[in-house]
Amino acid sequence: MRLEVTDRAGQFLELAKIFATAEVSFDKIIQEPLANGKAIIVIVTHPMSKAQENEIIQAMEDNDDMKLKVHFKVLEH
Repeated sequence: MRLEVTDRAGQFLELAKIFATAEVSFDKIIQEPLANGKAIIVIVTHPMSKAQENEIIQAMEDNDDMKLKVHFKVLEH
């Protein structure tokens, strides 16, 4: 998942709560600050169900400080 967030204290905690509520754990996280008071966050997770993915996406859409830019599922061989 790649999302744009408002770069402020507590924002990462809100993001972690969304994933914890869906019972999805992080594998890797990258954060890059932008010049406009925003940050880009790229998240790689451990495997999740479609229902968990939908729950996370809906929670992000409900949060005015988060904008999901792109998401895709990586399939293992």
